[in-house]
Amino acid sequence: MVKAGPRKELMERELLDHAAELFARNGFSGTSLQEIADTANVGRTSLYHYFSSKEAFLTALVEDVTMTAWTLLSEIRQRSDLSPRRQLEAAARMLVMRVLSKPARFRVLERDEASLPEELAELHRKGKRDSLAELAAIIDAGVVAGEFRPVDSQIAALTIFGMCNWPAWWFNPKGQRNASSVADAVSTMAVGSILRDDVAGPSTPAEVIRGIRDDLATLARMVGLRET
Repeated sequence: MVKAGPRKELMERELLDHAAELFARNGFSGTSLQEIADTANVGRTSLYHYFSSKEAFLTALVEDVTMTAWTLLSEIRQRSDLSPRRQLEAAARMLVMRVLSKPARFRVLERDEASLPEELAELHRKGKRDSLAELAAIIDAGVVAGEFRPVDSQIAALTIFGMCNWPAWWFNPKGQRNASSVADAVSTMAVGSILRDDVAGPSTPAEVIRGIRDDLATLARMVGLRET
């Protein structure tokens, strides 16, 4: 048995990446453990030291994609140094960056959610419900603080989740937009969709300068895209 440690964790991540790519391309039922082992260039016996079954890969995907997102959202919501507006910006950006860092993992769970074993499906649904509740709580706090319009926080949270998840399907890592710029753009649009019109803009010189730089960078990208 492979001992726990950095090497084991690295190998598990690599195997999970290979499995997710195969699941995303061929479907869960259309992928065998032997195909995963062959793609990862490891023996079938060695594979069993890390994942005993295809279902074990799915469990790891749910823990990584769904449960970790909920944990990170909870941490952001509890940050007292951030206003609800800044919390929502941070949450949206985090969600986009996570999706774009491993898009195949996300696509597998979205496409094959109905095929998950019931116990695992319930864990996945719970993680999604808890994540939604964290985002809705941030929005509710923003409404109370006067930063956001009095919206239905559940609908707003679902809409923003959709905005953050959709790049997994269309983002081209070889295109002109990098993941960070996409995350910034989605985060800005997510907050702007519910921000009160009368909320004051940046309040410090540093925020004003950062806003100007962001605007200039956006304009530069737009001009560059039109000229190509």
